[in-house]
Amino acid sequence: MGCIYYKELIDRGITPFKNESDLSNGYLDTPVEWIPGLKNIRLRDLPSFIRTTDPDDTFLNFLKVEGEKAFEASAIIINTFDELEDEVLSAMATMLPPIYTVGPISMLCSQFPDTQSTSIGSSSTWKEDDRCLEWLDERERGSVLYVNFGSMIVLSNEQLIEFAWGLANSKHNFLWILRPDLLKGEAAVLPEELMDEIEGRGLLASWCRQEMVLSHPSVSGFLTHSGWNSTIESVSAGKPMICWPYFSDQPTNCRYVCNEWGIGMEIDNEVKREQVAELIEELMDGEKGKEMKKKAVEWKEKAIRATQADESDLSNGYLDTPVDWIPGLKNMRLRDLPSFIRTTDPDDKLLNFIKIEGEKAFEASAIIINTFDELEDEVLSAMATMLPPIYTVGPISLLCSQFPVTQSTSIGSSLLREDESCLEWLDEKEIGSVVYVNFGSLAVVSNEQLIEFAWGLANTKNNFLWILRPDLVSGEAAVLPEEFLNEIKGRGFLASWCPQERVLSHPSVRGFLTHSGWNSTMESVSAGKPMICWPYFGDQQTNCRYVCNEWGMGMEIHNEVKREQVEELVAELMDGEKGKEMKKNVVEWKEKAIRATQAGGSSFVNFHRVLDELLLGRK
Repeated sequence: MGCIYYKELIDRGITPFKNESDLSNGYLDTPVEWIPGLKNIRLRDLPSFIRTTDPDDTFLNFLKVEGEKAFEASAIIINTFDELEDEVLSAMATMLPPIYTVGPISMLCSQFPDTQSTSIGSSSTWKEDDRCLEWLDERERGSVLYVNFGSMIVLSNEQLIEFAWGLANSKHNFLWILRPDLLKGEAAVLPEELMDEIEGRGLLASWCRQEMVLSHPSVSGFLTHSGWNSTIESVSAGKPMICWPYFSDQPTNCRYVCNEWGIGMEIDNEVKREQVAELIEELMDGEKGKEMKKKAVEWKEKAIRATQADESDLSNGYLDTPVDWIPGLKNMRLRDLPSFIRTTDPDDKLLNFIKIEGEKAFEASAIIINTFDELEDEVLSAMATMLPPIYTVGPISLLCSQFPVTQSTSIGSSLLREDESCLEWLDEKEIGSVVYVNFGSLAVVSNEQLIEFAWGLANTKNNFLWILRPDLVSGEAAVLPEEFLNEIKGRGFLASWCPQERVLSHPSVRGFLTHSGWNSTMESVSAGKPMICWPYFGDQQTNCRYVCNEWGMGMEIHNEVKREQVEELVAELMDGEKGKEMKKNVVEWKEKAIRATQAGGSSFVNFHRVLDELLLGRK
């Protein structure tokens, strides 16, 4: 938008500047309040080519002409997303041809299978040094500052030295991209005493895979020149910025990063080591740094939503549409049906797979279900009127306990090694004092969700046993901050897997924070333990709805998990009135499950019918 108004800036006599002193006499702080959609802008925040005294300046006139050409375009495509720049985009939409926001590009491309899209890669011809990724792997989470001034910026030797000592004096780890041509007219060489000072905590590389570096868990923030690609990649990675804009649109980007989006701090143009060290310290450990990190994560989440398939129906209330026409299903909404309906793609593989499998149910010889009649009587009765014979044989774990050990084998299906030391830990805890947490063998969480769950559990001050699979966090290892581990010492036990039925049946366990997978749900019912539900996908939404609304033995966590709600629901489950009511209800369901699987019970009888009628062919 700033470039579009270059002609107006010239016509108003604002640029070219009258003399060079306008660069330093406060003139650049003149407010510019008349460009639609641009908030709190000063002359210094507009694209830098206005900073000239020459009316024939090549760049000034080039941008003026290009700004005018925008009105003649068929369409304008921008690497941004609506929520990031809503006001200026709305203003542009009233005066320009159709505008298509398609960013962040890197995130958008990740939505397409590799077979359908090609890598957009880096536009730089510099060779990428992947050693830096190995170096980052060896650093603690959030302990590294990434520094890169892009592919075009050049520094004076004095600026290089000021940045170098500012980084060194911060005492933090840093990865600094030093292009061979970063200095004007000479090689970028740092003094030997500085190299000695940063040994072990500073890595210098000539170029890198920036998106991978920014997404690395060791990286806490980004010292950048505020080029747009770097800015949008930092937003995509959820990393706050220290900005040192150099030219072109970079001052505008910096202004928005720091003042409108709240995810950055600006270094003065005349860079000084003291300010560099001060801002790094604030970003890494200060209160403002924490606030910036929080906001950067929020912008990242908005960017993710913007680049996913059109999800307006996921947030505009459409999912609360009642579904009252499926026989046997009570009080259902669209959001309570198996999650594969949540797609905009008519060719979605999982949607069509479930559709086909649902149709095949009518052709089956029989249907065997791990449930018991009393738990799902209405839906089972409805299914019985339209489907082949149905045999309810659950809960399987309780049914198997009716047979001698020599005649039955473990029904566990996970290949993860069980850590039985958690049972010894439970033995040391008081009856009903522990919440058990396990999201199953398939669910994955983001690092942000992991941290919210972690602090929610920690803040309850209750004991908990948490199963953290090695692959629980999408794309990275499940690593928790040291301060969290110190906080939960003695009352939190972390394990990679466990014998779940034995854990749920342990008298120390009060309740279960679960993803609402059906096996986990049935095992919790069998153990008489109430649930806090965080459904992930598949049938888990349906299971959660029944657990919480029909059977009265659970409470649901919002999909966008927040530590405050985790803390609140765990406290309610452990000590609240609703928790007591849930405990009473689930014990009653446990007793019904036991009766169903004992001799003469519905599941016990159905199991023998399966043996006789289906396997042995006897009627």
